[in-house]
Amino acid sequence: MLLWVVMVRIISFFWIGLFVVIGSVFWARGVIFLDPDFGWHLKTGELILREGIPKSDPFSYTMPSYPFVDQTWLIDVVMARLYPAIGAIGLAGFYAVFLTLTLAIGVFGSVSRLKRITVERSLGLAALLLLAAATLLYYSRVHSQAMTWFFFSVLLWTIHSPERRKRYRYFIPFLFMFWANIHGGFMAGLATLAFFIIVRSIRRRRFLGDFLVLCLSSLATLVNPYGFQLWVDVGRTLLSSTLMRSIQEWLPAIQFINVGLPFLLAFSGVLIWRYKASFSPEALGLYGVFVLAGLWSQRHIPLWVVVGLPLSAVAVERLALEAVGMRGGRRRLVRFWLGVLLISLAIFVVQVRIVLQNVQRVSEEQFYPRWAVEYLRSTLPSGQVFSSYEWGGYFLWKLPEKRVFVDGRMPIWRWVPPPRDSGSAFEEYLRLVRGELPIAEVFEKYGIDTVVWPVVRYKDKPSFTDRLEFFWDAVFGAREDLPDFGERLVAEGWGIVYRDPVAVIYRKM
Repeated sequence: MLLWVVMVRIISFFWIGLFVVIGSVFWARGVIFLDPDFGWHLKTGELILREGIPKSDPFSYTMPSYPFVDQTWLIDVVMARLYPAIGAIGLAGFYAVFLTLTLAIGVFGSVSRLKRITVERSLGLAALLLLAAATLLYYSRVHSQAMTWFFFSVLLWTIHSPERRKRYRYFIPFLFMFWANIHGGFMAGLATLAFFIIVRSIRRRRFLGDFLVLCLSSLATLVNPYGFQLWVDVGRTLLSSTLMRSIQEWLPAIQFINVGLPFLLAFSGVLIWRYKASFSPEALGLYGVFVLAGLWSQRHIPLWVVVGLPLSAVAVERLALEAVGMRGGRRRLVRFWLGVLLISLAIFVVQVRIVLQNVQRVSEEQFYPRWAVEYLRSTLPSGQVFSSYEWGGYFLWKLPEKRVFVDGRMPIWRWVPPPRDSGSAFEEYLRLVRGELPIAEVFEKYGIDTVVWPVVRYKDKPSFTDRLEFFWDAVFGAREDLPDFGERLVAEGWGIVYRDPVAVIYRKM
Protein backbone atom coordinates (compact mmCIF):
# COMPACT_ATOMS: atom_id res chain seq x y z
CA MET A 1 0.00 0.00 0.00
CA LEU A 2 2.83 2.40 0.90
CA LEU A 3 4.58 1.62 -2.39
CA TRP A 4 1.37 2.40 -4.28
CA VAL A 5 0.99 5.77 -2.50
CA VAL A 6 4.61 6.65 -3.27
CA MET A 7 4.13 5.69 -6.93
CA VAL A 8 0.98 7.81 -7.21
CA ARG A 9 2.79 10.80 -5.74
CA ILE A 10 5.76 10.38 -8.06
CA ILE A 11 3.44 10.24 -11.07
CA SER A 12 1.51 13.28 -9.82
CA PHE A 13 4.71 15.33 -9.37
CA PHE A 14 5.89 14.14 -12.78
CA TRP A 15 2.74 15.50 -14.44
CA ILE A 16 2.78 18.76 -12.49
CA GLY A 17 6.40 19.33 -13.47
CA LEU A 18 5.71 18.50 -17.11
CA PHE A 19 2.82 20.95 -17.35
CA VAL A 20 4.86 23.66 -15.60
CA VAL A 21 7.67 23.23 -18.15
CA ILE A 22 5.25 23.32 -21.09
CA GLY A 23 3.39 26.33 -19.71
CA SER A 24 6.69 28.13 -19.14
CA VAL A 25 7.74 27.52 -22.74
CA PHE A 26 4.41 28.89 -24.02
CA TRP A 27 4.89 31.91 -21.77
CA ALA A 28 8.47 32.48 -22.99
CA ARG A 29 7.34 32.41 -26.62
CA GLY A 30 4.57 34.90 -25.84
CA VAL A 31 7.02 37.23 -24.10
CA ILE A 32 9.57 37.19 -26.93
CA PHE A 33 7.20 37.19 -29.92
CA LEU A 34 5.25 40.42 -30.35
CA ASP A 35 2.30 39.52 -32.55
CA PRO A 36 1.69 42.05 -35.37
CA ASP A 37 -1.99 42.18 -34.35
CA PHE A 38 -1.32 42.87 -30.67
CA GLY A 39 -1.44 46.64 -31.06
CA TRP A 40 -4.78 46.92 -32.79
CA HIS A 41 -6.39 44.41 -30.40
CA LEU A 42 -5.21 46.47 -27.43
CA LYS A 43 -6.24 49.83 -28.91
CA THR A 44 -9.64 48.47 -29.96
CA GLY A 45 -10.26 47.27 -26.40
CA GLU A 46 -9.30 50.68 -25.03
CA LEU A 47 -11.58 52.41 -27.54
CA ILE A 48 -14.54 50.18 -26.63
CA LEU A 49 -14.04 50.86 -22.93
CA ARG A 50 -13.88 54.59 -23.64
CA GLU A 51 -16.52 55.08 -26.36
CA GLY A 52 -18.35 51.79 -26.95
CA ILE A 53 -18.41 49.54 -30.04
CA PRO A 54 -17.18 51.49 -33.10
CA LYS A 55 -19.55 51.53 -36.08
CA SER A 56 -16.86 52.20 -38.67
CA ASP A 57 -13.09 51.80 -38.89
CA PRO A 58 -11.46 54.12 -36.32
CA PHE A 59 -7.84 53.42 -37.23
CA SER A 60 -7.13 53.70 -40.98
CA TYR A 61 -7.10 56.68 -43.33
CA THR A 62 -7.73 54.47 -46.36
CA MET A 63 -11.10 52.95 -45.30
CA PRO A 64 -12.45 55.15 -42.47
CA SER A 65 -16.09 54.60 -43.51
CA TYR A 66 -15.87 50.79 -43.63
CA PRO A 67 -18.30 49.03 -41.22
CA PHE A 68 -15.70 47.43 -38.96
CA VAL A 69 -16.78 44.18 -37.25
CA ASP A 70 -14.47 43.26 -34.39
CA GLN A 71 -14.79 39.48 -34.07
CA THR A 72 -12.71 39.57 -30.88
CA TRP A 73 -14.23 42.59 -29.12
CA LEU A 74 -14.72 40.92 -25.72
CA ILE A 75 -11.19 39.54 -25.39
CA ASP A 76 -9.89 42.91 -26.65
CA VAL A 77 -11.68 44.55 -23.72
CA VAL A 78 -10.21 41.97 -21.32
CA MET A 79 -6.72 42.69 -22.69
CA ALA A 80 -7.25 46.44 -22.33
CA ARG A 81 -8.32 45.94 -18.71
CA LEU A 82 -5.42 43.64 -17.85
CA TYR A 83 -2.61 45.38 -19.72
CA PRO A 84 -2.15 48.38 -17.36
CA ALA A 85 -1.85 45.99 -14.40
CA ILE A 86 0.22 43.10 -15.80
CA GLY A 87 1.72 44.38 -19.06
CA ALA A 88 2.67 42.29 -22.09
CA ILE A 89 4.57 39.80 -19.92
CA GLY A 90 1.49 39.16 -17.80
CA LEU A 91 -0.72 38.79 -20.89
CA ALA A 92 1.72 36.20 -22.22
CA GLY A 93 1.21 34.28 -18.97
CA PHE A 94 -2.58 34.69 -19.26
CA TYR A 95 -2.62 33.04 -22.69
CA ALA A 96 -0.05 30.41 -21.66
CA VAL A 97 -2.44 29.22 -18.94
CA PHE A 98 -5.24 28.69 -21.46
CA LEU A 99 -2.91 26.92 -23.88
CA THR A 100 -1.75 24.57 -21.13
CA LEU A 101 -5.35 23.93 -20.04
CA THR A 102 -6.22 23.11 -23.65
CA LEU A 103 -3.57 20.37 -23.70
CA ALA A 104 -4.57 19.09 -20.24
CA ILE A 105 -8.23 18.73 -21.27
CA GLY A 106 -7.21 16.95 -24.46
CA VAL A 107 -4.87 14.48 -22.79
CA PHE A 108 -6.82 13.71 -19.62
CA GLY A 109 -10.40 14.60 -20.55
CA SER A 110 -11.16 11.24 -22.17
CA VAL A 111 -9.02 8.95 -19.99
CA SER A 112 -11.08 6.73 -17.71
CA ARG A 113 -10.19 6.25 -14.04
CA LEU A 114 -7.82 9.21 -13.93
CA LYS A 115 -6.65 8.35 -10.41
CA ARG A 116 -5.40 4.96 -11.62
CA ILE A 117 -3.04 6.15 -14.31
CA THR A 118 -0.19 3.63 -14.29
CA VAL A 119 3.46 4.05 -15.23
CA GLU A 120 2.98 2.73 -18.78
CA ARG A 121 -0.02 4.98 -19.36
CA SER A 122 1.84 7.97 -17.97
CA LEU A 123 4.81 7.37 -20.26
CA GLY A 124 2.56 7.06 -23.32
CA LEU A 125 0.46 10.10 -22.44
CA ALA A 126 3.57 12.13 -21.64
CA ALA A 127 5.04 11.33 -25.07
CA LEU A 128 1.75 12.38 -26.66
CA LEU A 129 1.67 15.59 -24.62
CA LEU A 130 5.23 16.56 -25.57
CA LEU A 131 4.56 16.06 -29.28
CA ALA A 132 1.31 18.02 -29.07
CA ALA A 133 3.03 20.84 -27.14
CA ALA A 134 5.88 20.94 -29.66
CA THR A 135 3.40 21.21 -32.53
CA LEU A 136 1.23 23.83 -30.82
CA LEU A 137 4.27 25.87 -29.76
CA TYR A 138 4.82 26.82 -33.40
CA TYR A 139 1.47 28.68 -33.42
CA SER A 140 1.18 29.89 -29.81
CA ARG A 141 1.33 33.61 -29.05
CA VAL A 142 -0.60 36.38 -27.34
CA HIS A 143 -3.61 36.10 -29.63
CA SER A 144 -7.34 35.43 -29.32
CA GLN A 145 -6.98 32.22 -31.36
CA ALA A 146 -5.76 30.56 -28.16
CA MET A 147 -9.22 31.09 -26.68
CA THR A 148 -10.79 29.27 -29.62
CA TRP A 149 -8.49 26.31 -29.03
CA PHE A 150 -9.52 26.27 -25.39
CA PHE A 151 -13.26 26.51 -26.11
CA PHE A 152 -12.89 23.86 -28.80
CA SER A 153 -11.29 21.46 -26.31
CA VAL A 154 -14.12 22.08 -23.82
CA LEU A 155 -16.71 21.42 -26.55
CA LEU A 156 -15.07 18.12 -27.55
CA TRP A 157 -14.71 17.10 -23.90
CA THR A 158 -18.47 17.59 -23.54
CA ILE A 159 -19.72 15.85 -26.69
CA HIS A 160 -17.36 12.85 -26.80
CA SER A 161 -18.64 11.31 -23.57
CA PRO A 162 -22.30 10.08 -23.44
CA GLU A 163 -22.47 10.85 -19.72
CA ARG A 164 -21.09 14.37 -20.05
CA ARG A 165 -23.15 15.01 -23.16
CA LYS A 166 -26.34 14.13 -21.30
CA ARG A 167 -25.37 16.11 -18.20
CA TYR A 168 -23.92 19.26 -19.81
CA ARG A 169 -25.49 19.52 -23.26
CA TYR A 170 -27.61 22.53 -22.29
CA PHE A 171 -24.43 24.24 -21.13
CA ILE A 172 -23.18 24.18 -24.75
CA PRO A 173 -25.30 27.18 -25.94
CA PHE A 174 -23.80 29.32 -23.16
CA LEU A 175 -20.34 28.22 -24.26
CA PHE A 176 -21.10 29.43 -27.78
CA MET A 177 -22.54 32.70 -26.54
CA PHE A 178 -19.20 33.61 -24.94
CA TRP A 179 -17.17 32.09 -27.74
CA ALA A 180 -18.92 34.17 -30.45
CA ASN A 181 -17.90 37.37 -28.65
CA ILE A 182 -14.29 36.30 -28.21
CA HIS A 183 -13.15 34.87 -31.55
CA GLY A 184 -14.54 34.03 -34.98
CA GLY A 185 -13.40 30.43 -34.51
CA PHE A 186 -16.79 29.75 -32.92
CA MET A 187 -17.93 28.90 -36.46
CA ALA A 188 -15.56 25.90 -36.51
CA GLY A 189 -17.05 24.80 -33.19
CA LEU A 190 -20.59 25.18 -34.52
CA ALA A 191 -19.74 23.20 -37.66
CA THR A 192 -18.15 20.50 -35.48
CA LEU A 193 -21.24 20.29 -33.27
CA ALA A 194 -23.51 20.09 -36.33
CA PHE A 195 -21.38 17.34 -37.92
CA PHE A 196 -21.33 15.35 -34.70
CA ILE A 197 -25.09 15.64 -34.14
CA ILE A 198 -26.06 14.88 -37.73
CA VAL A 199 -23.87 11.77 -38.02
CA ARG A 200 -24.93 10.54 -34.59
CA SER A 201 -28.61 11.11 -35.34
CA ILE A 202 -28.38 9.17 -38.61
CA ARG A 203 -26.83 6.25 -36.75
CA ARG A 204 -29.22 6.24 -33.78
CA ARG A 205 -32.36 7.82 -35.27
CA ARG A 206 -32.75 10.01 -32.19
CA PHE A 207 -32.28 13.66 -32.86
CA LEU A 208 -34.80 15.91 -31.11
CA GLY A 209 -32.74 16.79 -28.01
CA ASP A 210 -29.45 17.12 -29.91
CA PHE A 211 -30.97 19.29 -32.63
CA LEU A 212 -32.48 21.51 -29.96
CA VAL A 213 -28.98 22.02 -28.54
CA LEU A 214 -27.67 22.83 -32.04
CA CYS A 215 -30.45 25.37 -32.66
CA LEU A 216 -29.97 27.01 -29.26
CA SER A 217 -26.20 27.16 -29.82
CA SER A 218 -26.67 28.79 -33.23
CA LEU A 219 -29.06 31.37 -31.78
CA ALA A 220 -26.69 32.01 -28.86
CA THR A 221 -23.95 33.14 -31.28
CA LEU A 222 -26.26 35.97 -32.39
CA VAL A 223 -26.04 37.48 -28.91
CA ASN A 224 -23.28 39.88 -29.89
CA PRO A 225 -23.02 43.60 -30.77
CA TYR A 226 -23.24 42.89 -34.52
CA GLY A 227 -25.97 40.26 -34.71
CA PHE A 228 -26.00 38.25 -37.95
CA GLN A 229 -23.38 40.57 -39.44
CA LEU A 230 -20.82 38.68 -37.33
CA TRP A 231 -21.66 35.49 -39.23
CA VAL A 232 -21.25 37.36 -42.52
CA ASP A 233 -17.84 38.69 -41.49
CA VAL A 234 -16.61 35.29 -40.30
CA GLY A 235 -17.86 33.71 -43.53
CA ARG A 236 -15.99 36.35 -45.51
CA THR A 237 -12.84 35.47 -43.59
CA LEU A 238 -13.18 31.74 -44.23
CA LEU A 239 -13.87 32.18 -47.95
CA SER A 240 -11.29 34.91 -48.62
CA SER A 241 -8.91 33.99 -51.44
CA THR A 242 -6.72 36.93 -50.42
CA LEU A 243 -5.97 35.33 -47.05
CA MET A 244 -5.24 31.96 -48.66
CA ARG A 245 -2.63 33.35 -51.04
CA SER A 246 -1.14 36.32 -49.16
CA ILE A 247 -1.25 35.81 -45.37
CA GLN A 248 1.36 33.45 -43.94
CA GLU A 249 -0.81 31.77 -41.29
CA TRP A 250 -3.40 30.79 -43.93
CA LEU A 251 -0.93 29.11 -46.30
CA PRO A 252 -0.63 25.28 -46.52
CA ALA A 253 1.21 23.66 -43.60
CA ILE A 254 3.65 21.94 -45.96
CA GLN A 255 5.29 25.31 -46.69
CA PHE A 256 6.57 25.71 -43.14
CA ILE A 257 8.92 23.80 -40.84
CA ASN A 258 7.07 22.55 -37.77
CA VAL A 259 9.30 19.82 -36.33
CA GLY A 260 6.62 18.34 -34.07
CA LEU A 261 3.88 18.08 -36.71
CA PRO A 262 4.97 14.99 -38.71
CA PHE A 263 5.82 13.05 -35.55
CA LEU A 264 2.50 13.89 -33.89
CA LEU A 265 0.66 13.00 -37.10
CA ALA A 266 2.41 9.62 -37.21
CA PHE A 267 1.94 8.94 -33.48
CA SER A 268 -1.71 9.93 -33.52
CA GLY A 269 -2.58 8.37 -36.87
CA VAL A 270 -1.08 4.95 -36.11
CA LEU A 271 -2.70 4.64 -32.68
CA ILE A 272 -6.13 5.84 -33.80
CA TRP A 273 -6.08 3.50 -36.79
CA ARG A 274 -5.02 0.59 -34.58
CA TYR A 275 -7.95 1.15 -32.21
CA LYS A 276 -10.44 2.65 -34.64
CA ALA A 277 -13.11 0.24 -33.44
CA SER A 278 -13.04 2.07 -30.09
CA PHE A 279 -14.25 5.33 -31.66
CA SER A 280 -17.56 6.45 -33.06
CA PRO A 281 -17.87 7.27 -36.79
CA GLU A 282 -18.45 10.93 -35.93
CA ALA A 283 -15.22 11.08 -33.89
CA LEU A 284 -13.18 9.46 -36.68
CA GLY A 285 -14.88 11.68 -39.26
CA LEU A 286 -13.95 14.82 -37.33
CA TYR A 287 -10.35 13.64 -37.09
CA GLY A 288 -10.15 13.09 -40.85
CA VAL A 289 -11.78 16.42 -41.68
CA PHE A 290 -9.37 18.37 -39.50
CA VAL A 291 -6.33 16.50 -40.84
CA LEU A 292 -7.29 17.69 -44.33
CA ALA A 293 -8.15 21.19 -43.07
CA GLY A 294 -4.79 21.43 -41.29
CA LEU A 295 -2.83 20.39 -44.38
CA TRP A 296 -4.86 22.84 -46.49
CA SER A 297 -4.09 25.77 -44.17
CA GLN A 298 -1.65 25.80 -41.27
CA ARG A 299 -4.09 27.98 -39.31
CA HIS A 300 -6.21 24.84 -38.74
CA ILE A 301 -3.35 22.66 -37.44
CA PRO A 302 -4.02 23.63 -33.78
CA LEU A 303 -7.68 22.58 -34.21
CA TRP A 304 -6.51 19.22 -35.53
CA VAL A 305 -4.23 18.90 -32.49
CA VAL A 306 -7.21 19.56 -30.21
CA VAL A 307 -9.38 17.05 -32.11
CA GLY A 308 -6.72 14.36 -32.14
CA LEU A 309 -5.53 14.60 -28.54
CA PRO A 310 -8.51 12.92 -26.78
CA LEU A 311 -8.67 10.15 -29.40
CA SER A 312 -4.93 9.51 -29.13
CA ALA A 313 -5.14 9.47 -25.32
CA VAL A 314 -7.90 6.85 -25.45
CA ALA A 315 -5.79 4.80 -27.87
CA VAL A 316 -2.85 4.95 -25.42
CA GLU A 317 -5.17 3.62 -22.71
CA ARG A 318 -6.45 0.82 -24.96
CA LEU A 319 -2.87 -0.24 -25.72
CA ALA A 320 -2.09 -0.37 -21.98
CA LEU A 321 -5.17 -2.52 -21.32
CA GLU A 322 -4.20 -4.85 -24.16
CA ALA A 323 -0.65 -5.21 -22.81
CA VAL A 324 -1.92 -6.20 -19.35
CA GLY A 325 -3.52 -9.30 -20.82
CA MET A 326 -0.26 -10.48 -22.40
CA ARG A 327 2.53 -12.32 -20.67
CA GLY A 328 5.30 -9.81 -19.99
CA GLY A 329 3.32 -7.27 -21.97
CA ARG A 330 3.34 -4.59 -19.34
CA ARG A 331 7.14 -4.70 -18.99
CA ARG A 332 7.63 -4.56 -22.76
CA LEU A 333 5.16 -1.69 -23.05
CA VAL A 334 7.02 0.31 -20.39
CA ARG A 335 10.27 -0.12 -22.34
CA PHE A 336 8.53 0.82 -25.59
CA TRP A 337 6.92 3.96 -24.16
CA LEU A 338 10.16 4.96 -22.45
CA GLY A 339 11.91 4.93 -25.83
CA VAL A 340 9.07 6.88 -27.46
CA LEU A 341 9.11 9.37 -24.58
CA LEU A 342 12.84 10.00 -25.01
CA ILE A 343 12.34 10.60 -28.75
CA SER A 344 9.39 12.91 -28.03
CA LEU A 345 11.44 14.81 -25.47
CA ALA A 346 14.25 15.27 -28.01
CA ILE A 347 11.74 16.56 -30.59
CA PHE A 348 10.25 18.93 -28.02
CA VAL A 349 13.69 20.31 -27.08
CA VAL A 350 14.64 20.79 -30.75
CA GLN A 351 11.34 22.50 -31.47
CA VAL A 352 11.72 24.81 -28.46
CA ARG A 353 15.20 25.82 -29.55
CA ILE A 354 14.17 26.46 -33.17
CA VAL A 355 10.99 28.35 -32.28
CA LEU A 356 12.52 30.54 -29.57
CA GLN A 357 15.48 31.31 -31.82
CA ASN A 358 13.25 32.23 -34.76
CA VAL A 359 10.71 34.31 -32.83
CA GLN A 360 13.48 36.62 -31.63
CA ARG A 361 13.34 38.03 -35.14
CA VAL A 362 9.80 39.23 -34.36
CA SER A 363 10.64 40.76 -31.00
CA GLU A 364 10.07 44.48 -30.50
CA GLU A 365 13.81 45.17 -30.53
CA GLN A 366 14.63 43.32 -33.76
CA PHE A 367 11.49 43.54 -35.91
CA TYR A 368 9.47 46.64 -35.05
CA PRO A 369 10.40 50.32 -35.70
CA ARG A 370 10.66 51.20 -32.02
CA TRP A 371 13.21 54.00 -32.38
CA ALA A 372 11.76 55.26 -35.65
CA VAL A 373 8.45 55.75 -33.86
CA GLU A 374 10.25 57.75 -31.16
CA TYR A 375 11.73 59.95 -33.89
CA LEU A 376 8.29 60.46 -35.48
CA ARG A 377 6.79 61.33 -32.13
CA SER A 378 9.33 64.15 -31.74
CA THR A 379 8.87 65.39 -35.34
CA LEU A 380 5.24 64.48 -35.99
CA PRO A 381 4.51 64.82 -39.73
CA SER A 382 1.57 66.89 -40.90
CA GLY A 383 0.54 64.33 -43.53
CA GLN A 384 -0.20 60.62 -43.34
CA VAL A 385 2.38 57.92 -42.60
CA PHE A 386 2.80 54.87 -44.85
CA SER A 387 4.47 51.75 -43.44
CA SER A 388 4.76 48.00 -43.86
CA TYR A 389 1.59 45.91 -43.41
CA GLU A 390 3.22 43.94 -40.57
CA TRP A 391 3.83 47.19 -38.66
CA GLY A 392 0.26 48.53 -38.87
CA GLY A 393 -0.84 47.23 -35.47
CA TYR A 394 2.39 48.43 -33.87
CA PHE A 395 1.89 51.98 -35.17
CA LEU A 396 -1.69 52.04 -33.84
CA TRP A 397 -0.34 51.07 -30.44
CA LYS A 398 2.78 53.22 -30.26
CA LEU A 399 1.81 56.20 -32.41
CA PRO A 400 -1.95 56.61 -31.80
CA GLU A 401 -1.82 60.21 -33.05
CA LYS A 402 -1.68 58.92 -36.64
CA ARG A 403 -3.92 56.54 -38.54
CA VAL A 404 -2.47 53.77 -40.72
CA PHE A 405 -2.71 52.73 -44.37
CA VAL A 406 -3.34 49.06 -43.57
CA ASP A 407 -3.13 46.64 -40.64
CA GLY A 408 -3.96 43.04 -39.74
CA ARG A 409 -7.74 43.57 -39.66
CA MET A 410 -8.01 44.58 -43.29
CA PRO A 411 -7.04 41.78 -45.76
CA ILE A 412 -10.68 40.66 -46.13
CA TRP A 413 -12.15 44.17 -46.35
CA ARG A 414 -13.60 44.74 -49.79
CA TRP A 415 -16.51 46.97 -50.79
CA VAL A 416 -17.80 49.69 -53.13
CA PRO A 417 -16.31 52.73 -51.36
CA PRO A 418 -17.43 56.33 -51.05
CA PRO A 419 -15.20 58.98 -52.70
CA ARG A 420 -11.54 58.97 -51.56
CA ASP A 421 -11.94 55.69 -49.60
CA SER A 422 -10.23 52.54 -50.83
CA GLY A 423 -12.23 49.56 -52.10
CA SER A 424 -9.60 47.26 -50.59
CA ALA A 425 -6.66 48.85 -48.78
CA PHE A 426 -4.81 45.54 -48.51
CA GLU A 427 -5.01 44.86 -52.26
CA GLU A 428 -3.99 48.44 -52.94
CA TYR A 429 -1.03 48.00 -50.56
CA LEU A 430 0.08 44.78 -52.29
CA ARG A 431 -0.14 46.32 -55.74
CA LEU A 432 1.77 49.38 -54.54
CA VAL A 433 4.71 47.47 -53.03
CA ARG A 434 4.81 45.10 -56.02
CA GLY A 435 5.25 48.06 -58.34
CA GLU A 436 1.86 47.67 -60.01
CA LEU A 437 0.61 51.11 -58.89
CA PRO A 438 2.44 54.46 -59.20
CA ILE A 439 3.67 55.73 -55.84
CA ALA A 440 2.95 59.39 -56.58
CA GLU A 441 -0.69 58.76 -57.49
CA VAL A 442 -1.49 56.69 -54.36
CA PHE A 443 0.40 58.99 -51.98
CA GLU A 444 -1.28 62.09 -53.38
CA LYS A 445 -4.72 60.46 -53.01
CA TYR A 446 -4.24 59.90 -49.26
CA GLY A 447 -1.96 62.82 -48.43
CA ILE A 448 1.07 60.68 -47.49
CA ASP A 449 4.25 62.63 -46.80
CA THR A 450 6.21 60.13 -44.67
CA VAL A 451 7.20 56.49 -45.25
CA VAL A 452 8.61 54.14 -42.61
CA TRP A 453 10.03 51.06 -44.26
CA PRO A 454 12.03 48.01 -43.08
CA VAL A 455 15.77 47.89 -43.62
CA VAL A 456 16.84 45.03 -45.88
CA ARG A 457 19.17 42.94 -43.74
CA TYR A 458 21.53 40.15 -44.74
CA LYS A 459 23.28 37.74 -42.41
CA ASP A 460 27.02 37.19 -42.85
CA LYS A 461 26.76 33.80 -41.12
CA PRO A 462 23.25 32.34 -41.49
CA SER A 463 22.37 29.67 -38.96
CA PHE A 464 21.38 26.10 -39.75
CA THR A 465 17.69 26.99 -39.39
CA ASP A 466 18.18 29.98 -41.74
CA ARG A 467 19.63 27.67 -44.40
CA LEU A 468 16.89 25.12 -43.83
CA GLU A 469 14.18 27.78 -44.19
CA PHE A 470 15.84 29.11 -47.35
CA PHE A 471 15.82 25.59 -48.85
CA TRP A 472 12.19 25.04 -47.78
CA ASP A 473 11.13 28.35 -49.34
CA ALA A 474 12.93 27.50 -52.57
CA VAL A 475 11.12 24.16 -52.78
CA PHE A 476 7.63 25.20 -51.65
CA GLY A 477 7.58 28.92 -52.49
CA ALA A 478 6.59 30.23 -49.05
CA ARG A 479 7.94 33.73 -49.70
CA GLU A 480 7.54 36.19 -52.52
CA ASP A 481 10.41 38.29 -53.84
CA LEU A 482 9.33 41.94 -54.18
CA PRO A 483 11.07 44.95 -55.74
CA ASP A 484 12.89 47.16 -53.24
CA PHE A 485 10.32 49.77 -52.24
CA GLY A 486 12.97 52.04 -50.74
CA GLU A 487 14.89 52.21 -54.01
CA ARG A 488 11.70 53.19 -55.83
CA LEU A 489 11.10 55.98 -53.32
CA VAL A 490 14.61 57.37 -53.76
CA ALA A 491 14.23 57.20 -57.55
CA GLU A 492 11.08 59.34 -57.26
CA GLY A 493 12.75 62.05 -55.22
CA TRP A 494 12.17 60.89 -51.64
CA GLY A 495 15.05 61.36 -49.21
CA ILE A 496 16.14 59.50 -46.09
CA VAL A 497 15.72 61.58 -42.93
CA TYR A 498 16.29 58.80 -40.38
CA ARG A 499 17.84 55.34 -40.33
CA ASP A 500 18.47 52.69 -37.69
CA PRO A 501 19.16 48.93 -37.93
CA VAL A 502 15.43 48.17 -38.28
CA ALA A 503 13.71 51.01 -40.14
CA VAL A 504 14.29 53.86 -42.59
CA ILE A 505 12.14 57.00 -42.67
CA TYR A 506 11.66 58.71 -46.07
CA ARG A 507 10.18 62.13 -46.75
CA LYS A 508 9.49 63.91 -50.01
CA MET A 509 12.31 66.31 -50.84
